[in-house]
Amino acid sequence: MTLHLPAMTQPSSPALHTFTLASLPLLARDTVRDNYAAGEDRILMVASDRLSSFDVIMGAPLPGTGALLTPLSLLTV
Repeated sequence: MTLHLPAMTQPSSPALHTFTLASLPLLARDTVRDNYAAGEDRILMVASDRLSSFDVIMGAPLPGTGALLTPLSLLTV
């Protein structure tokens, strides 16, 4: 598998700290990802810009972190 990471440029949108998707049930809110049930055998993983250190979520998000984490999530599937 080839992993294509995004170019590290200035993010065009503000940092995403907390995401809420009312139309799907929330399964888990991890330190940097939110997991939603998207059917009986599917999970929607939303990578945020939250930062964590030793499982403690830092107060200020870092823009672009989620864009970097999303392709890395493909390695866990």
